Parts: sequence; structure tokens; C-alpha cells
Amino acid sequence: IKTIQVTVNNVNDAPIVIRPDSMEVSPGLWVERISISEGEEAQQIKLGDIFHDADINDEMQIKRPEKVPSWITINANNNIEASPENNDVGTTLLEWSATDPQGVKAIYRLELEVLNVNKTPTLDAKATSTVIKAKEKRN
Repeated sequence: IKTIQVTVNNVNDAPIVIRPDSMEVSPGLWVERISISEGEEAQQIKLGDIFHDADINDEMQIKRPEKVPSWITINANNNIEASPENNDVGTTLLEWSATDPQGVKAIYRLELEVLNVNKTPTLDAKATSTVIKAKEKRN
């Protein structure tokens, strides 16, 4: 009987994004688009855990979004509270990244789209208007 010795070397696994509605658009970059409406009371978006690393005992360094508009707050659990107004309509990009001890990075980019809500026109009582009556031509 011959004995065979097998050595298995660990290969670093890159961190990944585990948000179910995100899509990997290029190696290491996941994008998710969430739409909310402007003018409503504070809207909650629960992101929770974003990243996972399959390597046992790998501690990831998480970097959170740096430039956040004043109508958005993000708590320690990555839950977002958003209160956009009409002038916030459009898309705001928020980006998180996770880097493992070997320097391999995963990026999660949230495209937060603020939708315009059509509002009923209102009469401005202070506005003045002038009615011009056209003269009728007679032939």
C-alpha cells in the first residue's frame, strides 16, 4: 500500500456582495437600483449586510459612502432613511466597499432614483393676472 500525501493550499476568495437585487456588472462591482418618490414622509430602505467573504477569519474593511445628501441618513446597520423633495429628483449614487486582508475589493453601488410625483396645480392667491379682451373685427 502506497501513501499519497495531498496538500491543499488555501486560495483567497474575494469578498462578494450578497444583496439579492444587486447585479455584478463587472468583476468586483455590483449595482442595485432602488426607486423612491419625492415629497413623501421619510422612506426606509433596509440594506443590512451587504458583503460576505468565504475565507474563514478574514475581516473585511468596510468603507461607507462619504458624500451623502442632507435628505439621506445611513445608520450603522446600513439602513437608509430618505426624505427627498422635488429638487432632489434624479439619481443619487451611494457606494460601499469591502476590502479583505489580501487587498481584494468588492464594491456595492446603490443608484437611488428619486421619482417626480405629479402634483395638482394650486392657485396662488397673491399672483396677479391681466385679462385682455380682444376686439372683434366686423366685416
